[in-house]
Amino acid sequence: MTETSNTIISEPLLTLKDIATRLGLPAFKVTRAAKFGIFPTYFLLNKRKLARLSEVVAAIEHSKIGGAHE
Repeated sequence: MTETSNTIISEPLLTLKDIATRLGLPAFKVTRAAKFGIFPTYFLLNKRKLARLSEVVAAIEHSKIGGAHE
């Protein structure tokens, strides 16, 4: 019999600078998009904005021009 874990493994929150580095984008563009609310940001015990990489990528995919439309 195996034990089930109640621990939820979720995607880590990253700084906007880390996200920009991983995506190869200038940090100011990611910061500006966060400021305009293009993707959700989070705060944990400080004023540093954090975000999930998947949410930023989803926002980029959603904003692409051309291709298939919904």
